[in-house]
Amino acid sequence: MENKQDLRIVKTRSNIKRSFIQLLLEKDLNNITVQDILDKALINRKTFYNHYQDKYDLTEQLIHEFFEECSSFFELRTGHFDSMNSFLRQVDTMYGEMYAQRDFILALWNIHTEGIDFYGGLKSLLQQKYEDFLRSSDTRNLDIGFQSNLFSTFMLSVLKYMLDSNRIYTAHDIWNEFEIFYRTVVKVSIDSEENT
Repeated sequence: MENKQDLRIVKTRSNIKRSFIQLLLEKDLNNITVQDILDKALINRKTFYNHYQDKYDLTEQLIHEFFEECSSFFELRTGHFDSMNSFLRQVDTMYGEMYAQRDFILALWNIHTEGIDFYGGLKSLLQQKYEDFLRSSDTRNLDIGFQSNLFSTFMLSVLKYMLDSNRIYTAHDIWNEFEIFYRTVVKVSIDSEENT
């Protein structure tokens, strides 16, 4: 009997979360009411409050669960990459995992309240994982703070572009685009110096 109740709880929470994500894709968090969630999920007020204190508690729990889940595929370990190809395969896996949750991520991406910041939290998580990776590597004369900020900003910009454009880019595609970008910037810089 307890398993059936547990299954009902899991199904109810899943329904509430799914309904909330659908609402977030339609409108801003500030414009969503608990009544909107109740109507979308087809539940009563008591059911909602049995699981969550309010929409902010629901949001915080969703984000916390996501960060817990995705933390493992952000792991970058020294020695794990025996070549550039193994690193690029890891990036492909990470982006694949993130892309599989496209609607979820897009729904939460722009949430910035006093206590909730999905993008900021995701950026911090990526920075921390990359800093851990750098510290376990030979990083003499490296500005770890700058490198981790650069890494997280780049990774999140690419992710956002992929999610918005509804296109998946492989790590090789991204690497090639970055090389083109780099060569373009260097060429413009050299051309600019030659003209002065």
